Amino acid sequence: MAGRRAILLFWLLPICLGGRADYERRKVCEIEDSIDDLVEDIRPVLQELINRPFFKYYRLPLCAQCVHPGFPAPMCGSPDCNICECSRDDLPCDNSGKCFLAPEIDTASPQDCQSSSTLESRLDLTIDAKELTRWPTEENGAWIEEDNKIEPSYVDLSINPERWTGYSPSQGSNLIWKAIYRENCPKGDCPVQNFLNRIISGLHTSITTHIVAHTCLERQKHGVCLKWGPDLKAFERRVLDPPGYISNLRVLIYIFLKAAEKAQVLFEGVDYHVSGEVKTQRQIKTLFRRIGQAGRNCGGLPIELPKDREHTRRVFRNISSILHCVGCDKCKLWGTVQFQGVATALRILFHDHSQIETLYLKKTEVIAFVQTLYKLSFSLGEIESLEKQLRTQTPKYTFLLRQIRRNIGDWKQTIDWDKIQECVVQLFDRIIHKARAFWSNGEGEGESVYTCGYYDQVRAVG
Repeated sequence: MAGRRAILLFWLLPICLGGRADYERRKVCEIEDSIDDLVEDIRPVLQELINRPFFKYYRLPLCAQCVHPGFPAPMCGSPDCNICECSRDDLPCDNSGKCFLAPEIDTASPQDCQSSSTLESRLDLTIDAKELTRWPTEENGAWIEEDNKIEPSYVDLSINPERWTGYSPSQGSNLIWKAIYRENCPKGDCPVQNFLNRIISGLHTSITTHIVAHTCLERQKHGVCLKWGPDLKAFERRVLDPPGYISNLRVLIYIFLKAAEKAQVLFEGVDYHVSGEVKTQRQIKTLFRRIGQAGRNCGGLPIELPKDREHTRRVFRNISSILHCVGCDKCKLWGTVQFQGVATALRILFHDHSQIETLYLKKTEVIAFVQTLYKLSFSLGEIESLEKQLRTQTPKYTFLLRQIRRNIGDWKQTIDWDKIQECVVQLFDRIIHKARAFWSNGEGEGESVYTCGYYDQVRAVG
């Protein structure tokens, strides 16, 4: 009997997923294909842009203190955690002759920096956690925590690539991600938790892809890395399993593309002329016009933002402050860049579309947005490349089963299984009622009403 029910369920399930749900699922698949095609199209332009003078330099408070209790003293025993900093004199100038990354607010005199290369820390980890949430509440409140009381650090991103650093759980790396995912919603009932978790998961997937694609395969004992390459086992374990990570990456890319489409006029209006360089302005127009044209041609699903913008901003700013507790300077650098990029995309999407030209973007936000969009697009392409390498080293049936499992995992994220169960139960009731009426040659006790109308929703891009 159980076997017959299973067979019947197999045939009835498509009925429950029909109509609007089937259309929405096809629409999601079409959007995923469109995202992949567009990302492949714009990746070369992004790769050129990130090496232009305007985009390859970044400013961050590398020596900002960690004010969250419970983290170990920031340190990393690997030389690959360190970064090469620039002096302010090394930075290019804008048309006014000033350093184009000069802080909007003058900083205090330089302070001693206790970075990850230092084995001891003087950070005060006893600050009341309540102080962390007292951010400005005005419309233009910052989404990223910046410490203007210390001298900022300047970094050439092109000579500090994102890759494996040796920063490990024994040094607190797992505590950072745990705090990012959970500390902003300790009770698990925050209205923005699912939205932010899917965004963070997508960014986490991208960062992990960079790490496993460029891992140290051979190194001197306690010394520099001698050989770099992909770690396919780590890729399979940390990116492909469990399913859904790559789907979340695509969701985040979709958010960036919709933000770029919405703020096209803003990005094209920025003065990118640095040190007499003129190609950047033309490349920016090419990039955002391609994105805008693709958005107008393909349409897509609307992005369902959380209703409470201010709470979302405070949560995200709190996340950015956690990055001050990272013990690896290179991890802190790229984490700051990419979280600011995501924050910029959210700022754009939350802003009133009719007043988008009034939104002010700082240079660091423009840099972070473009750099992060490139990182996400690179990860998507790298995942495809690593999957091909993995396929050549994995038995066909094993790889096929993994693909099926991942597809089911992605599918489950778009389906309300409670509604499917309700739908199937109603269909069973109707079939049994009809069968009894037929076998008894009677009309039964009346026609049961079939009310099953299932509409699956796509989380985050509904």
